[in-house]
Amino acid sequence: MTEDVADAVGFLQHLSDRYGSRNFFLGRRYDEALDDLLRQPERRGDPRMLAQGALRNAAKKIDRRNQIALIEPVGDRLPDVSLEPEDATELPVWFRDLAAPDRAALGLIALGFGPATAAQQLELPAERFRVRLFRARSRAAAALAVAA
Repeated sequence: MTEDVADAVGFLQHLSDRYGSRNFFLGRRYDEALDDLLRQPERRGDPRMLAQGALRNAAKKIDRRNQIALIEPVGDRLPDVSLEPEDATELPVWFRDLAAPDRAALGLIALGFGPATAAQQLELPAERFRVRLFRARSRAAAALAVAA
């Protein structure tokens, strides 16, 4: 890896640490940009320009990915996963104690539905659902640790 690429990676990691945790979209873009730089470690040039080019390429890649992502109509195929505690006697205690939105998000994923389909079922934008799912997994891990 050239010193220019290493400096650009350091610059992007600094930006990612500073802004990526606050904004899901930026975090995703920084990750793609880092991947882009690390795929071609022999590049040379101004590190800031390399980082900016990688960020532009990452934005294009994410846009292309979003354009070709399949959105499947849901209809009536999905089961009700409200999982109210009194209806969920066979579920572990830590799961029953989670808030209803967390149970719904984790329940749909556990049933094998992808994030896009689960987001449609819950009538949420896909990115918002991913954030909810991340938080639900964190809360579930914390609840499981307490229960264990």
